[in-house]
Amino acid sequence: MNSSELGALNDEALIDDLKALVQKEKALTHLVLDYLREVESRKLFLARGYSSLYSFCTEFLNYSEQEAQIRIQAMRLVKTMPIIEEKIKMGELSLSVAAQLQTTFRKEDSRRKEQGQPSMSVQEKTEAV
Repeated sequence: MNSSELGALNDEALIDDLKALVQKEKALTHLVLDYLREVESRKLFLARGYSSLYSFCTEFLNYSEQEAQIRIQAMRLVKTMPIIEEKIKMGELSLSVAAQLQTTFRKEDSRRKEQGQPSMSVQEKTEAV
């Protein structure tokens, strides 16, 4: 629908359509993460000539650098913490916050590794969330 068609909608129809679109967007975001996880698992980005999932996302899928990074980080967090998937699906956790959590957990794991400590457990991560 273009902007002139939107202008023809009454207020209720516009709001109802917008609400439905937001629900679809959330469902699609969840699916994109699932697909990215499978692409990474199968290393399909390599088969397509891309050196990384990130370059596949930016060059092939045309995500901006930030959009690609957020989705990849969120997908990796979901992979290690399935509870996050439901929080994203329900709109309780945004992709950007999930990506920030993944980055924080990765940094903490690196710090612990340097000190000879074990990586964060799923329980520790869950409590942090």
